[in-house]
Amino acid sequence: MKTALGLTLDEIKDILALKDGRSLTCQAVYERLSRKVQSIQETIHKLQTLHDELIPLLEQCHARLDHADPTHQCVVLEKSLN
Repeated sequence: MKTALGLTLDEIKDILALKDGRSLTCQAVYERLSRKVQSIQETIHKLQTLHDELIPLLEQCHARLDHADPTHQCVVLEKSLN
C-alpha cells in the first residue's frame, strides 16, 4: 500500500475526512498520529526480535561456507525449526 510520511492511504483519507468535516482539531490529528507512532514502535520491536533471531543463524551459515563438499546441505534452518 502506498504511503506518504509513513501514513497509509486509508490513514490519509481518514485525516482528510476530518478536514472536510471541519473536525480537524489538534486533538483528532494527535490521536491518529499517536496511534501511528505506536504501530511503528511495535513494528520496530518485531523487526528487532527477528533480526536478533536471524543473526546467529547467519553466523552459523557463514561458519559452514568453507565446507569441503560444495553440495553439502545447510542444516542451520532444520536445527532452528526443530
